[in-house]
Amino acid sequence: MIFRQRWHSPMGEVLLQATPHALTGVWFFDQKYAPDGFETPTPAQHYDDGSRVIEATVTWLEHYFSATGGELTRPPLAPSGTEFQQSVWDALLGIPCGQTTTYGALAQQIKKPRAVRAVAAAVGRNPVSL
Repeated sequence: MIFRQRWHSPMGEVLLQATPHALTGVWFFDQKYAPDGFETPTPAQHYDDGSRVIEATVTWLEHYFSATGGELTRPPLAPSGTEFQQSVWDALLGIPCGQTTTYGALAQQIKKPRAVRAVAAAVGRNPVSL
C-alpha cells in the first residue's frame, strides 16, 4: 500500500510518498518526474502504518530546514529504480549536507567513470529530492 501527503516546505509544496515501512518519494510540485495524482494524494493520517513514516519524514524535514544543528535520524528510504539508479542514489546519500559534487565525481565513486551522462540522468530521476 502506498500513502501520500502534501507538505509545504520552505522551498515550496512537496508530495511525500511512503509504504508502511519506508519513504519512497519526496517530489516538488513542479518537478519533471513527479508521479501522477499529485493534486489528490491519499490522506496519510487515515492509515496508521503509513502515517508513521510520513510523520517521521515531516519531523525530519522540519529539522533539516530549521538548521538548528544536531542529528535527527532520517526515515528509512526505499525508492524504486534500476540497480544503476540505486547505486547513484546511494552515492548521493554520502554527500554531506550543504556540500556539492559533480556528476563526474559520482561516476568515479560508483566505479563507472565513463557513465557521467547516465549518472546525471539517474540524479534527475531520483524520487527523493532532498
